Amino acid sequence: MKWQDFLERFGNEIIFESSSISVGEARSRNIQNRLYQWTMQGKLIQLRRGIYTFCEPYRKETPSSELIANRLVYPSYISLTYALFFYNLIPEGVFTVTNVTTDRGQIFTNPFGRFRYHHISADYFWGYYLLEQGSHQISIAYPEKAILDFFYFLKGETTSDRIVEMRFQNLDQLSAERMICFLRKFNRPKLYRIMQLAPFNKFIK
Repeated sequence: MKWQDFLERFGNEIIFESSSISVGEARSRNIQNRLYQWTMQGKLIQLRRGIYTFCEPYRKETPSSELIANRLVYPSYISLTYALFFYNLIPEGVFTVTNVTTDRGQIFTNPFGRFRYHHISADYFWGYYLLEQGSHQISIAYPEKAILDFFYFLKGETTSDRIVEMRFQNLDQLSAERMICFLRKFNRPKLYRIMQLAPFNKFIK
């Protein structure tokens, strides 16, 4: 397959997988070789093995970090510190897109950033929704679930002083009803204890 033919067939795809291109091709190995060559020529960017996007000027749209995060590992949703930053619940910038997945934990780095995936039991893989982002949708935790996920994975003892150091802000956007619902569904003693501490205790009275 020539580059122009490939561009005409798949140029509208913002992110694509090599497996979808190989379908129906008699020589899938040839396709893999072509993808490698085009990557080396600066026409494609490999986001991870088997997943690509177009380089400028060939791309029609630049994929967001959030969309890439969803596509690198499936199923997954954005949560933890990146989601807290996304909702402006913490003041510090976060430069790793943190995610939760039922797949194994892993880290990917590509030209669009660093993406970390935390493994979680399927019993706790909920509390996210599809957020409209331009012409796409991204899976991201509700603010309340992002907080609970964050403390679920946080190592060490969580004290009032430690929470103060985290500088949580803009908590008025949280839903007390949803927080209580998610807390009960998690049903983890550690999370019940943490939510009794300020400033979260006002949501579970």
